[in-house]
Amino acid sequence: MRKVVKRLDTTSNEVSLARCSAPGMRAILKKNVPKTEYKKLRALHFKGVKYRPSPFNSEKLKFHVCDPAMPFCLAHDFFEGIVKLVLAKILAYFIDKKKWFSLKTLNRRIISFKCKGSDAKDAPTRLKSTKKLSGNACENWNFLRLLPLIIGDLIQDTEDPMWQLFLSLKEVCEYVCAPSIAVEQTAYLKVLYQAFLVQLQKLLPECLIPKAHFGAHYADLILRFGPLIRLFTLRFESKHVFFKRVADACNNFINITKTLAHKYMYRFAYDNTSEILPDDLEYDTSKSLNLNLETLPEEMIASLPEDLNYEDFETIPKVIFHSVAYQIGDIMILDKADNALDLKIGKIAVICVDQSRVHFILQEIIAVNSLNGFYTLDQKVSGYSIKELEMLPDYYPLPVYIHENRECIVLKHSNPTMN
Repeated sequence: MRKVVKRLDTTSNEVSLARCSAPGMRAILKKNVPKTEYKKLRALHFKGVKYRPSPFNSEKLKFHVCDPAMPFCLAHDFFEGIVKLVLAKILAYFIDKKKWFSLKTLNRRIISFKCKGSDAKDAPTRLKSTKKLSGNACENWNFLRLLPLIIGDLIQDTEDPMWQLFLSLKEVCEYVCAPSIAVEQTAYLKVLYQAFLVQLQKLLPECLIPKAHFGAHYADLILRFGPLIRLFTLRFESKHVFFKRVADACNNFINITKTLAHKYMYRFAYDNTSEILPDDLEYDTSKSLNLNLETLPEEMIASLPEDLNYEDFETIPKVIFHSVAYQIGDIMILDKADNALDLKIGKIAVICVDQSRVHFILQEIIAVNSLNGFYTLDQKVSGYSIKELEMLPDYYPLPVYIHENRECIVLKHSNPTMN
């Protein structure tokens, strides 16, 4: 045994091997190895998974730290981990190796790109370098979505492996961020992410960080917990913004915890003097008008069902329903097209309010998949229909962007009708 210890002192690989041995070897070594040599062994440091059990493991609670007992946070693992690193490497490839554009050109386009709708709240931020993205989770999310519109015309080869890697990452994002998802889509997500990892290992092996491995479990976690976008921690972290702002404004850190507690209690008392939560339905009553069918086009009137009481309908240019804003011209996804690549969508032509219900009169058109991360709108209107908002397969309104003189939309997420 002493000869074995002497060999361990000379070879680092054998040292790690001995240190990573089973816990039972500790008693054997202590009994058979001299005290000085045993102290040397105990003092050695090593990297890797420790064999000591975690104190959080509990057979009574049926909890183990290695089991997927809790979902990952998309904000930190995906948008501030995978997207932040991988997308920066892809852009560095286009800038440094392919020379398709420069960092200055990219930043100029990011600044000049006008985000619309809810995208404007978290517009992409300019890059300080090509090492990683400089935005927060939501800004990185919008950057990933809108990048085909920002630099799509500068990509000289759309079959380039790096561009295809970007498109795979963007498609993964659409499924991972879906607020509602079908079981068949989770199976497709699992296959899609495995293919993405194969591409990533081949093209950017340095980006195979632990968070990239976590994504391989997203499909299984969705089946266990439901859509992961409803479980991420941004809503909890938004609570911290108040305390950060108060601390900066006070500029006095003597017993700062007491100051923050007092300020928060004052704010909470103020919020409770009025309604904390907004109404489900909000709109400007001064801009509402009674629906007059005679002012509508004939083809639109012909598509309206006769069983609705239109006398109670009010028309408005904009409405906020469950904290989501809708306005005329927004796009709502209706279904998948017959060729399985395109989408049937509806452009909001008229917004009608009937008590607490919202109806849209939609121009039904086809959105053609460009296969480069966005959809182009067909100019032909196939018809009109009236849909209640809560009956639509996807609640999220998409703004229309102009790209290369064509009207385009970029998906925020997938929905169950897109199987």
